[in-house]
This record gives sequence, C-alpha cells and structure tokens, in this order.
Amino acid sequence: MTISINGQAVPSAEERQRLFDQLITPNIAKIRRYVAHLAFPSESPDDILQEVLVALFRNVHLYDPQRASLAAWSCVVVRSVLSRLRLPQRSGRVVHTESLDALIDDALTADHPSPRARQAMEALA
Repeated sequence: MTISINGQAVPSAEERQRLFDQLITPNIAKIRRYVAHLAFPSESPDDILQEVLVALFRNVHLYDPQRASLAAWSCVVVRSVLSRLRLPQRSGRVVHTESLDALIDDALTADHPSPRARQAMEALA
C-alpha cells in the first residue's frame, strides 16, 4: 500500500522494509566499512552506522537505479548523515585569538616550529 504525503507517493512501512531487506541488508558490511573509514577516532562507527541505516530505511523508496548505483547512493546517504551529525560540533567551535596569535608568532620566529604551532598552521590551511 502506498500513501501520499504532500502529493508525493510514500510506500508503506512494509514496502520500505521489503526494499530495505532486498537492497540494503545484503550490503550492511560494506556500508559499515565505509562508515568506519570516514569516522573520526572520537566517533563510534557503530553509532554512525545505526543513524545511516535509519536514513537508508526512511529513504530506500527514493533509490533509483537509473540515476546511480546502489553503492554510490549509499555513499551519499552516509556522507549526508555524517554531515548532519558533525554540524553541532562545527557550530560550537570557539577560536581564542590570543592563543592563535601566540602560536603564529611562535611559528614565524622559530626555525623549527613547535608541534602546537604546526597543528595550528595545518588547521588554518
């Protein structure tokens, strides 16, 4: 059974489950490897995978094999989920200009910049 929301056909939960079982379930191990490859050391690949699988389940009816391979479509979903999960981390970033100025001065005056100065320069690049 398909329902319509805002004029767009949305399959029932049973139909989405059938599509998920057919398309996604056989590829979960590959998707997890991709998630683990993209995850930061501070992130749990299993937690990210759970969010990715929810997103894939919700959107599995939107997959169109005429437009992209399942692998490419899944990669886009993974990156979208990662961006959404990481957004709060980016918006909460605070830069202390005094510390940054000191690191830049240290980096510019030293023949061999300190590891902290090197990190600051790499972060600005």
